[in-house]
Amino acid sequence: MPVKRYRFYLSSVDSQGTLVSQRECVPTGGKGVRLKIEKESGQIFYRAKLSGNLKFSRTDFEFLFDLETSTSRCYPVYFTIEKRISGDTYSPYFAGKFSLTECKWDVSKCLVEAPVTTVDRYTRILEEYEREHNVLQVANVYTVEAKFDFSATFEFTHSNYTRTGETVNEA
Repeated sequence: MPVKRYRFYLSSVDSQGTLVSQRECVPTGGKGVRLKIEKESGQIFYRAKLSGNLKFSRTDFEFLFDLETSTSRCYPVYFTIEKRISGDTYSPYFAGKFSLTECKWDVSKCLVEAPVTTVDRYTRILEEYEREHNVLQVANVYTVEAKFDFSATFEFTHSNYTRTGETVNEA
């Protein structure tokens, strides 16, 4: 039996991201699916990306459809490619993921089309990039009351501090 140049895998995870199952698969996509290294839009770095959507049929469709109709449908499905480097030794070549809710399902033909997005060292940064965080929000708020037995006067002044050689333009 000839040794495969590439091996493809589908993996499912649970709510904690722990691997539940992994199986070798046979995706199709025709001539439209290519692995390209391209610059990330609006960034300075490059990423490996799949152009086009992958299609899964037969037992791969059954595997994905079982996930789609289970409580795991909201968790990502991971797609990985391994490339043969010598003999029977393979090395990771590409990692991606897709959501079952974003797939196009053709149940009558037992065919599913999945848009795979890249999973690499930039994934977490890009996923969290648009998320807004309130850096002033304090987790523990304490109310403190204090009584002082003295009176004091505090005076605040405005200063136009400048560095040597700078001038301040006041309106």
